[in-house]
Amino acid sequence: MSTRADGVVETGPSPVDQPTDSRGPLLAVAISIFTAITLIVMTMRILGRALFIKRIGADDITILAATIFAIALSVVSLVSIPYGLGRHFHLVKSDEYQMIMHLGYFNHLSSLISLGFTRASILLQVLRLAPTSKLRRILQGLLILSTIFTIITLFSHILICGAQPSLYWTTVKAITGEKPCMPYFRLQQVTSAWTITLDFLVWLSPLRLVWMVKLRLWEKSVLLGAFAVGAIVWISGIIRICLIANDFSKTTDANVAPDPTYGMAVIALWFTLEAHAAIICTSLPALRPVVGWCFPKLQVAGSRSGRTAGSSTGNMREDFQASKKSVKRLHSHQDCSTEDIMMSVQSDDWK
Repeated sequence: MSTRADGVVETGPSPVDQPTDSRGPLLAVAISIFTAITLIVMTMRILGRALFIKRIGADDITILAATIFAIALSVVSLVSIPYGLGRHFHLVKSDEYQMIMHLGYFNHLSSLISLGFTRASILLQVLRLAPTSKLRRILQGLLILSTIFTIITLFSHILICGAQPSLYWTTVKAITGEKPCMPYFRLQQVTSAWTITLDFLVWLSPLRLVWMVKLRLWEKSVLLGAFAVGAIVWISGIIRICLIANDFSKTTDANVAPDPTYGMAVIALWFTLEAHAAIICTSLPALRPVVGWCFPKLQVAGSRSGRTAGSSTGNMREDFQASKKSVKRLHSHQDCSTEDIMMSVQSDDWK
């Protein structure tokens, strides 16, 4: 790799002493696995709701939209690999790198939209379970905040550089000689900070419901552990922004990272993991109908556990009918394990 007097980077044949390995194949395998798992989970969720629950809710529609954009994210990343994503920079031609930048732009848009729909799905699902008006107002506020943030960040990416979206990369001047309209790292700092904060708040939203459930300690620990898995979403966001910061801290005088296409493969992987993990974790509670149908013994064991948890207050259904009206409406939505467990919560817990 060499830099001309006008600042344009030229990439050429690989010197003998330069590495020639590529992260592209491993990236393709990882993305394919994440995408396949997401498709399997979503198929189970939609079939369970349509065939067993006989109901498709707003949370199902939004998570389906999130899945579509997550798949688009995967496709864009896979398409970028033949152009040199994952290869060392000295093996990538200038026109190939420009194509990677353009594809990366659509990669970011797909990620933002997918995460926005996923957050909406989580909040809509928890909102349906919320037993108090105060908690519902908090969840509605989070939903509005998340929607506004998603729209603002989406249009900031779309409009920030007009008809030349790749110009928001800081490396564009070194590659094309054009001045970037917005430093890439600065843009990612702002959007990632907000995204991680919102993901963390959304992740916390159902924990109070779980904590108030009347269950034995080990049962509550298992349930909390299941929700804790969702932490991988905002943790992966933190890892991604740290990788970006590390990559751009090594930029040269020409404003080019030493090996951008090689390092970007890891960042693309975490983008994909963040989007797909959010969808998978959000959908896990909704898989109960299909899992119960495939493994009836687990369903019976779960029912016995529920009866044990509610035995101190008598029949679960009678206790549930005697609860506050805000809790009573949960009975019509028995489509996930959390809602079944909520039947054993006494109304005094929500005063």
